[in-house]
Amino acid sequence: MRLRAVGILLCLAIVATGGGAEETGPPPKGFVLERERDVARLAPGPHAGAGQTTGYHFFDDVSGVPFAFRKRALHPGSSIGPHEQHEDEVYYVQSGAGQMTIDGETFDVGPGDAVLTRPGSTHALAQRGSEDLVILIVYPSAGTTSNATSLDADGTAHITRVVPVPSTVSPRARALLATGAAWAPPPGGAEQAALIEKARALYPVRVEDGELGGVPVKIVAPPTIAPGKRDRVLLNFHGGGFVSDSGSMLESIPIASLTGTKVVTALYRLAPEHPYPAAVDDAVAVYRELLRSYAPDRIAVYGTSAGAILSGQLVVRLKGEGVPLPAAVGFFTGLADFAHPGDSLSFFGVPGLEGARAPAHERSGDGPYLGRHDPADPLVSPIGSDLEGFPPTLCVTGTRDLLLSGTVAFHRSLLAAGVDARLVVFEAMPHAHWYQVEVPEAAEALRIMAEFLDSRTGS
Repeated sequence: MRLRAVGILLCLAIVATGGGAEETGPPPKGFVLERERDVARLAPGPHAGAGQTTGYHFFDDVSGVPFAFRKRALHPGSSIGPHEQHEDEVYYVQSGAGQMTIDGETFDVGPGDAVLTRPGSTHALAQRGSEDLVILIVYPSAGTTSNATSLDADGTAHITRVVPVPSTVSPRARALLATGAAWAPPPGGAEQAALIEKARALYPVRVEDGELGGVPVKIVAPPTIAPGKRDRVLLNFHGGGFVSDSGSMLESIPIASLTGTKVVTALYRLAPEHPYPAAVDDAVAVYRELLRSYAPDRIAVYGTSAGAILSGQLVVRLKGEGVPLPAAVGFFTGLADFAHPGDSLSFFGVPGLEGARAPAHERSGDGPYLGRHDPADPLVSPIGSDLEGFPPTLCVTGTRDLLLSGTVAFHRSLLAAGVDARLVVFEAMPHAHWYQVEVPEAAEALRIMAEFLDSRTGS
């Protein structure tokens, strides 16, 4: 049982610290065997703790190991004194009984209990009863919390980094980033409803339900529309991963108010009940209906995340069908190549640094939206189509956005095709950060988006 517990902790430590022992090159092969009788050292309770303890510092003389592995026996009456934690540390109780205090909260621990202490916490541990309290401890080695990288033979990187919040971001953004929560709220919940109310307070609009081309829509407009802007319209496609509506109101309310222009947000059919090409069919139907009332040079399309993807797919479809193209495209954090996931999908999740998914090479584009459709189809992945003649496009993303790579790759492809394409990247901002309408970086992004869409649909 002792070897099994030690083995589990060692495996967890290797995964947590990046999986490698060298700065570059593959991890070393072989093994190192150390016996506890050879490394045992009697010492006072660590961090000014009480009594006497016996510490076992395994592998201290082995270079390049990205974690520290310790065993400590706290003899009766001894303790580990209170101290602030600067990195993640795991305590596993092998035998005996103890009492742990973390940030003022005290609780009992016993055999089989494991405690993860996080950076910034303060904790202490005291032995209780007549039996030694024996614990196993794992934490990153000195230096590995700031910069640890190993490379496999194929170039796959195993990385550990400490990433502070840049001092250049606003206090509101810093506070949100510290929570680790997604800036795009769960659809249909109280958080989304509260954000919509905040958006309507900041950006007054009127909202009506409607239908265009057989597709339900929301019509969002400023309280009054100036005569010079009554001949233009903006068509929005919301985010939500093609399976939900995470932003139809949060994307349309600010833009309608800032541009002084009517916004039609299409409530297109969603996967998995309606996989590709249902959403594109709906987008085409709404756009064609708008062409009955508006000139194409007075229409711009835009969207966030899935909506950005859909905007690109719409234009490629329209181009292939010979339909007049819109005046501009707002591609606000998206991707245009389902066949080749980018780096950022391996670094980030929807909240940013929290929630990163499986490595990009382990995923394909055959999720609920595409089903088994070929992800390399140019109608699905516009980056593989002929982009010459694509409308002027504004691409917006952030340095902690899981679709950073997808947005940047599409921008490069547009430039290569001679398209008037612009790219704005916000420092430290996660996916769809403009949904958090009260954050200064959101206000800045929305202003940039609105100015672009407004300028491209008429003077």
